[in-house]
Amino acid sequence: DKLNTLELSYSFLEGELPTDEEMTEALEAAGKATRYSESDFSTNKADYLDKLVGDTCKWLLSGKGNPVTCKHKDGSVVSEDVCPLDVPRVLPNCRQLSLNLNFFTGKVPNWILFHPHLVEWNAPTMIFNQQPKGKNSDGAAVGFSNMTEDSYSYDYYYGTGDPGNKWELPGVAYPLYYRKYVAAGDINEAALMAKYRRTKKK
Repeated sequence: DKLNTLELSYSFLEGELPTDEEMTEALEAAGKATRYSESDFSTNKADYLDKLVGDTCKWLLSGKGNPVTCKHKDGSVVSEDVCPLDVPRVLPNCRQLSLNLNFFTGKVPNWILFHPHLVEWNAPTMIFNQQPKGKNSDGAAVGFSNMTEDSYSYDYYYGTGDPGNKWELPGVAYPLYYRKYVAAGDINEAALMAKYRRTKKK
């Protein structure tokens, strides 16, 4: 629960990420909370490293009233009508996660796609980007079956426009992140991708 950083880039890891069902079972077996709750939130900015401060991620407490569908840039569905109870509480305080340039296959689960700190991970480059033209130990091509670096869209995650002070927006999980990062000009996605993308040899 206290882990803030997990860096596993370029570690020759292969296989599939744990599914939402597998993570739920593992959390239950460990006696840990399986879903986000009021205890994960705080109004005190000093709790930033251990809590979700303010209203930004209140969707996680909203029950079934605002289902969100994650789609690719082309509009094809990745994960449909997701509610907070569909999102396992995994690495709840992790501000930096990198899994890129490995040999993963299978689907990207909801516990990553709807993680409250995914916007801080630069996920297209640092999560979804696996070894280019790589093959695993079985000789199969690597890469996630439901997501690529180029197909990912943040539209489901923080929307497409400034929500003002509204933390609740139909079909969007965390609209206040748009105001914090996009409207404020704090995210330059092209620069981030250039920084972390593996340089190809000529």
